[in-house]
Formats: sequence, C-alpha cells, structure tokens
Amino acid sequence: MKPSTPLRIVAILMAVGDIGHTSGVLRTIPRSLAGGGLLQPLQDFHIVMMGTSRTHWDFYVGFGLAVTFQFLTVAGLAWLTANLADTDPPRAKPFIYLLLAAQTAGLVIGYVYFFAAPLVMTLLTMICLVWSLVKLRMIGSAASGTREVRDGRSATGLDAA
Repeated sequence: MKPSTPLRIVAILMAVGDIGHTSGVLRTIPRSLAGGGLLQPLQDFHIVMMGTSRTHWDFYVGFGLAVTFQFLTVAGLAWLTANLADTDPPRAKPFIYLLLAAQTAGLVIGYVYFFAAPLVMTLLTMICLVWSLVKLRMIGSAASGTREVRDGRSATGLDAA
C-alpha cells in the first residue's frame, strides 16, 4: 500500500467533517437558541470594533463559516501531502507532523467544548496520520537498506565478499 493512502483517507474524513459542520452552520437558526430565548440577545448585543458594529450572532455565524473553510483547507493540504508522500517522502513528513499537531490540539478542544462526533473524526484522522508516518518510515528503512546493498555493503555493515 502506498503512503498516500492514509493521507487520502484524512482528506476524505476532513471533507466529511466539513459537510457535517457546514450543514450545522448553514441550516436555519438552531432551535435550541430560538426556543431557549438565547437568539434575540445574541442578535441584539452589539460590539463596535474598528468602527464596525457586529453582534454576537455575527461572530457565531462568521466563525462557523470560517471553520468550514478551514476544514476544506486541511482536506486540500492532506490531499497535496499525499501526492508528495508518493513522490518525495522526506518532504511530506513536516506537513504530516503539522497536520498531526493541529489534530492533537483539535482533540483537546473537542474534548473540552464539543461532543462525540468531532472527537471520533479527530481520532480517526490522527490514526491515519500516524499510519502514514509509519508507512513513510517503512519506505525510508527499505530505501536505506537498498542503498547499503548498492554501495557494496551488506545490511549488517560488513563488506560483501
């Protein structure tokens, strides 16, 4: 199996997460806010920043949409990293570590502030990222073993007779 496979799974998981997140952000006003009497205060409380008046509701919607595009960005980055993992594995590793660090932070944030679905998606994503690092390490080990044999040395470090 290619090292790009788990990274492509990451991209797909992020796209699915994006669809789930976007459907929650773009649907009509959440019933819990409207029914609980919380929507009106969010829409009425204005903050003036840098000469612009915004409500808490504006921030709620704006941050929700920003996260939607962040999901798409991470999905695209994972897909591009998958291409790199197949063609130039050493150059792919920093991107994978960056994605893994971001998902680790996301796991902590999800645990503190959200619910099971984002946690499961984040854990699956992290598993795939670690899997891709293992695949890249295996390829690196195999390549260095091949290089040693090509250089006239055995894998034990003794000269070939």
